[in-house]
Amino acid sequence: MEVFSKLLQSRYSSGYIAYHPNTSELDISHLMFADDVMIFFDGMSSSLHGINETLDDFAGWSGLHMNKEKTELFMAGLSLNESASIACYGFPIGSFPIRYLGLPLMSRKLRINEYAPLVEKISKSFTTWSIESLCSRFLWSGTIDMCNKAKVAWSTVCLPKAEGGLGLRRCIDWNRVLNLRLIWLLFSSSGSLWVAWHKHHNHNDVSNFWMQSESNSQSWTWRSLLRLRPLAGKFLRCTLAAPRSERALALHIFLSTIALPLDPLKCDSYHWYVKDQNCHGFSAAKTWEIVRPREAEKSWSASVWFKGATPRNAFTMWIATLDRLPVRSRLVAWGLQVSPVCVLCSSQPESRDHLMLSCHFSSTIWREVMARIDPSQPDFSSWTGLLTWTCGNSNNSPSMLRKLVTQAVVNGIWKQRNNLLHNSVSVTPLCIFRDLDRHIINTINARRSRRDFENLMSHWLR
Repeated sequence: MEVFSKLLQSRYSSGYIAYHPNTSELDISHLMFADDVMIFFDGMSSSLHGINETLDDFAGWSGLHMNKEKTELFMAGLSLNESASIACYGFPIGSFPIRYLGLPLMSRKLRINEYAPLVEKISKSFTTWSIESLCSRFLWSGTIDMCNKAKVAWSTVCLPKAEGGLGLRRCIDWNRVLNLRLIWLLFSSSGSLWVAWHKHHNHNDVSNFWMQSESNSQSWTWRSLLRLRPLAGKFLRCTLAAPRSERALALHIFLSTIALPLDPLKCDSYHWYVKDQNCHGFSAAKTWEIVRPREAEKSWSASVWFKGATPRNAFTMWIATLDRLPVRSRLVAWGLQVSPVCVLCSSQPESRDHLMLSCHFSSTIWREVMARIDPSQPDFSSWTGLLTWTCGNSNNSPSMLRKLVTQAVVNGIWKQRNNLLHNSVSVTPLCIFRDLDRHIINTINARRSRRDFENLMSHWLR
């Protein structure tokens, strides 16, 4: 269809087909969606003849023929003689409104009652949920139908991994970046139909965009762009061309910090700057880094997120490091009427550090692990001490092996705790270690071609 578009546009450019009066200034000859085409022309018989020839030429090259039974001719503002002259080409005469992709197409702006059924249908599908609410439900429960309590705030989830999050992007912040790209397109001479349409209908020069006021007659998208002008002004810079008049010369003298280009025929140009660096076009990634919310980088992120980690284990380790596991001490602090005693040992209050480090059940697993990779390591007294140990390195226990084992132990203990609490299934620490041993061996085998995993098996099985 790209070939057909080029062929049709060439016929319009040569004057063989005349533009529709309302599309001539924007050079819009046709619109396409999938294999549907809407062609605009001035209503003259000569133009329709040119369109017919173009369709025949394209059919001869590609073998794709127009289906006249599915093609309709829509006319308005023509005399009886003009209507009769183009009706002889045999196209069925259509009338507005018609429905296309669920919406009525007509020669005027849609009224609320005309598109309300589609909006209502969409609203029923999503009820009152927001996109981020759906994402949060899926993250914590695996389905959008259950409303489980989120363990970590969505604002934290959407931080980069180095700053304590999962690296997701908040829709509202990412939408601002993409809207900034639309503003960039307005000034970058992109040649898109969207830019041409808005320049024709909303602003015909630069100052009009920066100075115009919002009004209810403007589209929702355009009003959104106008609200982003203060933010866009921090990125968008103009390079003025050489002065071409006394007025322009006076402006250059006033703007003494801007060097005058040498080429007097050069047009003004716009550039997108991020941190005083020219992006040579729009960069969504660099703009996002400026626009997004920020937090201080976490020293423990490398112990949670690294190449080769098992996703489920890393996710549990992330929640545990943020101290968001729903252990009994936290449930009691929330006001729930539950016993604070540890599920595994039934002797001490169940906190994260107790459950994962000092509980008799978990201590037995850690002793089996340390006998393999670091016999001289004493018992961990705090979560910070555990994270510090994972970042360490020695000949017998590389940091990669320490991280893999730590995450497997944490996930295994948490899984057994929940299994005992909810299913009354009791497993000994040695059984947990045997499962952990098999998991580590399988993980190393699956990644043995990577340099960081080449010698891990010998360290684990020594």
